[in-house]
Amino acid sequence: MVQEDDSFVEMPATFTVACWTKLDNFAFFSSFVGNGMDTGDDECGFFLYNYGWVDESGKDFGLAIRTETGMNHVETPNIYETNTWYHLAATYDGTNVIIYVNGSLAVGPTDVGGPLWWVSQTSGNYPERFAIGVWLDPGYDLWVDGAIDDVRYYSRALDASEVKALMTAAAYYPFACGPVPKHGAMIKAVSQVPQWSPGDSAASHEVYFGESFEQVAAATPGDTNVFAGRLAARMLTVGTAGGPYPQGLVPGTTYYWRVDEVNDVHPGSPWKGEVWSFSVQPLTAWKPYPPDGMKHVDPNQDLRWENGLGAMFHTVYLGRSFDEVSMATTGGAMTANSSHDPGPLSLDTTYYWRVDEVNVANPDGLWKGRLWSFTTADFVVIDDFEIYTNDSPNRLFQSWIGGLGYSIDPYFPSGYGGNGTGAALGHNIWNSQSAYYGGSIAEVKDVHGGYQAMPLYYDNTVAPYYSEAERTWKTAQNWTVNGVTDLTLYVRGEPGNDPAPLYVAIEDSAGRVGIVTHPNGAIVTAKGWAEWTIPLSDFANAGVTLTAVKKMSIGVGGRNASTAGGTGIVYIDDIRLTKPLAGEDIATH
Repeated sequence: MVQEDDSFVEMPATFTVACWTKLDNFAFFSSFVGNGMDTGDDECGFFLYNYGWVDESGKDFGLAIRTETGMNHVETPNIYETNTWYHLAATYDGTNVIIYVNGSLAVGPTDVGGPLWWVSQTSGNYPERFAIGVWLDPGYDLWVDGAIDDVRYYSRALDASEVKALMTAAAYYPFACGPVPKHGAMIKAVSQVPQWSPGDSAASHEVYFGESFEQVAAATPGDTNVFAGRLAARMLTVGTAGGPYPQGLVPGTTYYWRVDEVNDVHPGSPWKGEVWSFSVQPLTAWKPYPPDGMKHVDPNQDLRWENGLGAMFHTVYLGRSFDEVSMATTGGAMTANSSHDPGPLSLDTTYYWRVDEVNVANPDGLWKGRLWSFTTADFVVIDDFEIYTNDSPNRLFQSWIGGLGYSIDPYFPSGYGGNGTGAALGHNIWNSQSAYYGGSIAEVKDVHGGYQAMPLYYDNTVAPYYSEAERTWKTAQNWTVNGVTDLTLYVRGEPGNDPAPLYVAIEDSAGRVGIVTHPNGAIVTAKGWAEWTIPLSDFANAGVTLTAVKKMSIGVGGRNASTAGGTGIVYIDDIRLTKPLAGEDIATH
């Protein structure tokens, strides 16, 4: 940023922006506080705004932030009112955005990636002004319609307690807060300079540091094994000469620390602080996915892990023998990434794997990893509905398309009007009259497996008299892998639904379609989860090429319906390709 004297100010990599506001009217994308520039697709910086993409009434607040991943819009629910004072605060920690309203969490943490772009990539524009009350869009500035007060801007992400204190700025808070590293953080170094924000009356700081939570929590200055001293500065150097652990922090170890604020002339002193912690990244690979011992793993799952401290390369060993993988020294796959694609794995098989970390610049730079295991499922996952969130571009109805489609947003600049049927996919979380207001688009209370299922609301009272959810794959799917013979999905209806047929349609890349209708015509009115298994041969016999499946549709009603039907909701979960269990007669399907 250029100052009046033409010198430059280094822009922050993290920040908090806050203000009080009372709006006369919500005004489309008008910004309370901004340190950015919007020139179409060539943005930089950020804006704290109102009336964003959420619903049509626009009674929401949001933070627009340009990072390496694109222009991101993180928005609150659509629940706020005019002529009401609100305290707004938005934080960005280099990866995640959190928005608070009146000191309480409104949305987040939402991963928007990083780093923050302070210079637009095409034009080279940068924020020349810190703007209050206007979204800077050259030739089309968007002004706030209302009052703004007490604007604050910090070069770090305040934590929830600090935001709360910020809202009541006159409130007295004598305790240390805002630890850096954050409480529970994982650091990538063997030395560190922990810092904090001082309490309101602090004249000095008594700091405790050690490897035992209990010792640090109970310590007094007489406990010299953890007492690091009374400090004037609000920081402590650890892992280097002159401070605790002068030989360096130990990789893989968790450290605990506490700051008591002291003022010898104040009757309330000292003010005992909370116990915070951080961990030093281990030398070996850690946090595997699939987690050690996990069952029912997708046979197409990539292997992922967190890198060991200082690792440059990773050697991955994978096999079906515990002993062979444990003792292997050759035959591994070397990668510079913290993931590995093993290719399609066999169904219902236990695999063992190990990741050795390599640093060629370190004479001791080969760290043998732990042995982990997982067992693949006896099915291939088509969709288990676990990946969907409330945020674009990962909303359920942006992958499974219904009659309502989805609106324009930064990820879908053209939006989509839907498939023309009576299907609405997902719960309505934006309407304050909805039972799911502020909740989850996906069903989370009554699911078949995992944590989420797909709600399919059907309305066949108007043409075309049927409702359909459709999923189209960019690349045609091979539904013959691993000897699978069946398509299995789980269905749950509601007793109050209007009865209607339930069907599945499969379409291949040549446009050939096979449709199978559930044999129970009242399945949509049945309470409880029901398994529906369909022989894949039913679709093949209709001409569908199973090695080139392009689209799957789940419908209620009938594509050829000519008269009005009813309404209701069905839930879909755990769509899989399966094969008969050992000894099972395929005819039983």
